[in-house]
Amino acid sequence: MQRLIRDTLSFLRLMVALVFSAALATSCSERKRAADRRRALTNRDFALEAVRLKNKLGRDFIVEVERPFIIAGNVSRPDFNRIKNRTIVSSYQAFYRQFFRVRPNYIITVFLFKDDPTYREYAKKLFGDEPTTPFGYYKRENHSLVMNIATGTGTLVHEMTHALVEADFPQIPAWHPVRNAFAPQILKWLATTSISPSLKCWAISALVTTLSKRLLTGRGNSLPSGWGFRLSACG
Repeated sequence: MQRLIRDTLSFLRLMVALVFSAALATSCSERKRAADRRRALTNRDFALEAVRLKNKLGRDFIVEVERPFIIAGNVSRPDFNRIKNRTIVSSYQAFYRQFFRVRPNYIITVFLFKDDPTYREYAKKLFGDEPTTPFGYYKRENHSLVMNIATGTGTLVHEMTHALVEADFPQIPAWHPVRNAFAPQILKWLATTSISPSLKCWAISALVTTLSKRLLTGRGNSLPSGWGFRLSACG
């Protein structure tokens, strides 16, 4: 009898959680209409913010606009171009080919710091932060990715998901797994073919995210085609 009561309570808790989550989600068309009602950012908005940022950071930094991003880094020009084109741009394109629809109507600033000392120095100088991770993090309040890019680009793609999911799924609560441990990892290998096997394995969490999101927003109850092949990349 006690076991039956426990099972019933567990079932009810699950139902309440699902109903609550479903209530938080809105349809894609509603979100798109809401985004369209906001003033669209212009190229001039991006250019002015890039100039302001360049003046603040100084001559050691490259600052470029790649909408919806402004990318700033004290890395070398070849490294800057490689990260911008092969990680940021290709991953962004991959997100919107298969997972997201509503694009950000806000500037996402990506800081690429060349090493741990400058990463910590500028996190403190720009935001008053003392990073608790050596890799990088996302600051939701001002849509900024603060990255120690010396550790690689995997975390950069991970943090991009946090910045982009807010446009496509704005009602997502802070505690939801899509925002936290199961943040979607749509990697650059979706856009290219020459990606290391280790990076492909980040896509496992994208599987969890996509299924959760589709169920919550009513977009479907099955996985995207081809996921069996993609997951097989991790062995």
